[in-house]
Amino acid sequence: MNKFSKWLICGAVATIAMPALATSGDANLKSDITRWFSSVLENNNVSRFSPDKKIKISDIAATDSLVWSAWVDANRKLDEEKLPSPRPIASGDSGEWKIPANLEADATMKYYWGSKGDMPAGGYPLFLYLHGSGAPDREWSNGLYFARTFADSPSVYFVPKIPRTGEWYRWWQKSKQYAWEKEHPHVPLHNTGMQLRERSGDDADTVRARPF
Repeated sequence: MNKFSKWLICGAVATIAMPALATSGDANLKSDITRWFSSVLENNNVSRFSPDKKIKISDIAATDSLVWSAWVDANRKLDEEKLPSPRPIASGDSGEWKIPANLEADATMKYYWGSKGDMPAGGYPLFLYLHGSGAPDREWSNGLYFARTFADSPSVYFVPKIPRTGEWYRWWQKSKQYAWEKEHPHVPLHNTGMQLRERSGDDADTVRARPF
């Protein structure tokens, strides 16, 4: 199980165990959860968050918002390279992340990152677009084209480019998941999950990436 999956499981456990935002102690509770998430993100040795309170079924939605807000706050406070605020995907803005050498040597992942339409009150839906297994530059350019032209506004797109070819030309490898882990918590105000889109000549590769 990868680290990001563990975070999501921990978040789910916290979600069903936390009280809703209903008392004067809620701010303190959120601070406790945020500190716990921060410890997880900083790879400190932490035990599972186990509050001794229960919630009503009717309070689950409010509690979910509390946990998600704490998760977002913890990510904002983390000292790491951040995604910039998204500009329209039509602008073709790109960036890059250096992948740690222990995951893949001499690898820098380039990406397109941008939005379509006005951000909804609940935040943008996020699409992760994975290009196919042809020539890397052409495939990445095609990804930007499709991100621009799909009729799915409002939305925000992350369109990465695999850094290297040969045996490293695969999406399921941990070095690629590193970038997705960095990208996912920084989508503005959204908690609707990440949707995967791919255009691949190697279906087995993207199927292996889906469990992430």
